[in-house]
Amino acid sequence: KPIVDENVYAANTVDDLVRDIVTVLRYLRNEPQFSKRPVILLGHSEGTMLAPLAAQSIDVNGLVLLGAMARRLDVIIYYQNVTRQLDWCSSILDKNNDGFITPEEAAQEPRLSLDFTLVDTDKDDRLSMTEIKNVLEIQHQESIESLNSNTWFQSHLKAEPNFKVLPEFSGPILIVQGEEDRQTPMQEVKLLDDALHDSGHPDYIIKT
Repeated sequence: KPIVDENVYAANTVDDLVRDIVTVLRYLRNEPQFSKRPVILLGHSEGTMLAPLAAQSIDVNGLVLLGAMARRLDVIIYYQNVTRQLDWCSSILDKNNDGFITPEEAAQEPRLSLDFTLVDTDKDDRLSMTEIKNVLEIQHQESIESLNSNTWFQSHLKAEPNFKVLPEFSGPILIVQGEEDRQTPMQEVKLLDDALHDSGHPDYIIKT
């Protein structure tokens, strides 16, 4: 059973995580069975920005990024807390596409966690997308404030965004992104594609 030191975990930073990756790679480089083999770093979600940072400190032969981040973590969290939820309300709850959610429409979706009466601030017995967005942004701000004392989160705010870091890696890159990924939107891939293209990167593939 894994043992996690909560004090160490709570104090982790992006630099710490990158240093851990580099330490493991250096260990493998010194092992006879691995020393001459190509090393491909695979990163998922947060790991997609850690892998390129690690590649700045030690030679690797390629990168594979799954569910890639292009921007900072706080931007991704806003997408998860606000943008994605608002898109869901618009596409799933708004049955007649009039820009409003009625009590009847809301009752058909048991996953809706918003209190209809509280969200309906103008008391017209329907929820506008603006009313929903206002509530989602308040909830988002509360979640961000709860992270303000988190060392790991604060280190992410200081980290260089991936769309600036990734083009510095000159080796082959494979980016795989699900078109219905609920954590990292397709816009992240577009930003990485633009950054890699603009840098003249010679060898990258994007699969969606």
